[in-house]
Parts: sequence; structure tokens; C-alpha cells
Amino acid sequence: MHAKSTWLLVVMSLTFLVGSTSARRVTTEKNLSSLPNVASVPKEWKPFLDPSNDDFWREGNHIPDQGLLLWAKNPTKENAKLYLMRMNMKRNLLHKMYEQQKEANIELIKEGLIADDYDFLSQGIGQKSQTKTDLQTSLADTHIFFFYSPTCMHSRRQADVLRGLQNVTPLQVGGNLLMHFNALPESLWAEKEDLEKHKIGKRLPVLLVYNNQLNKMLRLEGFQPIENIIKAAGSIRK
Repeated sequence: MHAKSTWLLVVMSLTFLVGSTSARRVTTEKNLSSLPNVASVPKEWKPFLDPSNDDFWREGNHIPDQGLLLWAKNPTKENAKLYLMRMNMKRNLLHKMYEQQKEANIELIKEGLIADDYDFLSQGIGQKSQTKTDLQTSLADTHIFFFYSPTCMHSRRQADVLRGLQNVTPLQVGGNLLMHFNALPESLWAEKEDLEKHKIGKRLPVLLVYNNQLNKMLRLEGFQPIENIIKAAGSIRK
């Protein structure tokens, strides 16, 4: 994003924030005045009946993204654009940070400063290129359903392992914008029914290795190197 565009976003955001403060009291009164018997509404309930209040949007202990709240309190197309610009900027930064994290992880492991709990070094470039052909031929009768989180480092590593395969369906769990991976089919949102059926929880990624001919499936939880995926596909055939 150019510096001029970034400056424009900052100016627009500041303008909106200044205006929102003065408008909040009027908005609150308007929201509450639309309620029947507003005088009988208990004081502790008023924040939860007022869309201009953060507590109105609270789900349990979770309050949505602040950019989303600004848009929700003043739902206009311009605020929708600002929100989408914000999320796209965050996405670009996360991609950059992920690449930095991979490089830092390798260097720290080689220096003996952190443990290689996930055999990260064994997934080197030479070994990946050597086993990629094995993966493609070994999974000819297999489809992989790849449940991932857009903010999970291990999900991104799993996408690297699967890269280049067309018999993969990436299914995103959580997040506000759908993230797609290079050299993989386009991602889809994970359906609530699938999450419940296959017991997809907070630990991601999860791979469902499905044999098209036998109509059988094996579930793999957590990051999986290529060898584990090939082994799982072979065990289904047996």
C-alpha cells in the first residue's frame, strides 16, 4: 500500500473517531427510546440494549475486533471499506511475519537455542522435493480435507507440505477474511456441521484423509509431515 493511501486511511479513521464521540450520546438515546417501557429497563441492562456500547456486541468474554465494532456502530459503506482495508493490511503483515518466523525458527534450532519439537529441520527443501512425487502418486485415490486457522503457524506449515496438490480442500476455521494458499485450491469456510461431526476443536491443523474408492477416512490432528500423510493413506487401503 502506498504511503499516500496509508495516510488517507489514518486521516479518515481519525475523522470518524472524532465524530463518533459526539454522536454516541444521541445514538444511545435513540436506541433506548425505541424500546417499549424504556423507563422500566433496569440500569444494568441498558448497555446490553444499546448497539453503540461495546457490551452490546460481547459474546461471553469476547468482544469483536475494534474495527468491526466501529463499522457495526455506524454501518456505512465507507466504514465497510475502512474495515476491509484494515483486515487486508493485517493479512499482509501476518504473511510477512510468518516468513520471518520460519527463518528465525530454523536459525534458533540450528544454534541449539530452542528445541525442534516438530522435526522442523527434517522437512528441509531437499527432502521435500524428494518426497513430493511420492505424495502425488501415493494419494491418487485420496482426498484431503485440510482444516486450518489463518493465525496458526502450524496450519501454514501444513499448507506448505500440501502445496502443489489439487486433491485438497482447505477449510478455514475462524477469522474475518478467507485466506487462500499459493499452489492450493481456493479455501472454503468450514461449516458448523462439519466442525461438530469431525470434532474439530482449538487444536489445528486437522487433516481428514479420505479414500474415494473405499469411502473410508482417517483423521490426523496437528501438523503432519509428508511421510505421515502417505502412511495414513496406505493404512486406509489395508
